[in-house]
Parts: sequence; C-alpha cells; structure tokens
Amino acid sequence: MAYINFYSGAKAPYYKLSNLFHAPVKITSSADLPTYWQHSAPLRSLLASGGDGPLYFASIEQVWHAFKALDRQTFLRFTNTGDLGQLDPNVFTDTKTNMVHWKKKNMIGIAAKLASNPTHGAALGLGPNKMDYGRENLGLAMEQTIWLELLMLKFRQNPLLAQILLATGSTQLIELDRGAQRRAVNGHAPVHWGGYKDDNGVLWGDNAISGYLISTRTALRLLNQ
Repeated sequence: MAYINFYSGAKAPYYKLSNLFHAPVKITSSADLPTYWQHSAPLRSLLASGGDGPLYFASIEQVWHAFKALDRQTFLRFTNTGDLGQLDPNVFTDTKTNMVHWKKKNMIGIAAKLASNPTHGAALGLGPNKMDYGRENLGLAMEQTIWLELLMLKFRQNPLLAQILLATGSTQLIELDRGAQRRAVNGHAPVHWGGYKDDNGVLWGDNAISGYLISTRTALRLLNQ
C-alpha cells in the first residue's frame, strides 16, 4: 500500500505538512478553538480582556504547547512576538547549532517543542509553576478533539498548505519516527505521535498525528464540495 512519509526533514512539499513548519494562525475568539479555549484559562483570560486579541502564532506547534501554560505571561511567550514563537538561537544557547538546521526548512515550531521539554524549559524559566507538562497526554478523546481543531485552523488559514494536503488524495500518511520500531522491539511503550512502516509493511507506533491529519483532509474535501 502506498504511503507518504512527512516530517521536518522530508522532501518537498511534504515537509510542509509537519506541525513544526511555519504556518501562521490567528485566534480571534472561542469559535476558532472551542475545546482548547474551554480548557485554557490563560487563553480565555486574554480573549476576554479585549485588549490582547487577536493572538498570532507562527505555527500550531506553538499553539499546542501554549496549552500547557498556567498563566497569561507564559502563554504569550508562545505567540509570534514572544521568545518561544521565534527561532532565536540566543534563546536556546545549548542548541544553537541545531537552530541553524531547523531554519533551513522554516521549522519554527521546534522552538515551542524544545521549550515544552522540562529539561530545556527549566533553563528558560518554565518550571512546573509555569507549565503543566502533563498536558502532553490528555487522553485520546480530548487529544483528538483539540488536534482536529488545531489542524482545521491551520489549513483553513493557510490555503496553499491545504492544497498540498488535499493533493495527497487517499494515500496513507505517516509522520516518520525512525525510532518507532526500535522502541517497540526493546519493549518500550509505542511511539504515540509518529510511526514507521518497515519493509514488510508493518506500521510501528500509533501514528496519531497522521490519523488526525487524514481526518482533516476528509473534512477539508467535504468543505470544498
């Protein structure tokens, strides 16, 4: 069965399907992300105040990790004017060489992903009093709902990227994680977000983001009918 691997280092145009890729989004009201808004006190506070919206983000990776923020100030650090909404090597001094790599394909979301790692986060002043790191694991029902909201926001506000997604037709999508098979063979829990299809056609890992992306592809196609 044919499939497409997409990830930050994939060939063009599929690397643009990565959540890390620069794809600006704007959040104006609760209607943009209703479930996310309901469960994010900082976002509700910012939009309710009237003076802080709309909010702009460089990618939905920033929006996803901002969901873990416990206060307004931390949440705003993930917006496109915050230090975690940009690829600034001066912020991530311990990963400066990597920042050059991520800039090559405009993978701006890596800034938020690194910041949301407790190890990097601590160096950025993002301790457990600022971030709820447990929100990386929401439970499948809420996770699916929030990711479908995020992906629809991304592709409806970035029509050129929507065209790339729709052009994949009905082909299976896999967010490539080359370590998925090794982790499973070594007895570790399956990789959740990505996956890896081996030479025998076996898919290792949950490949969750790809499933949400395929659902989004179907929804976009229905909207375009």
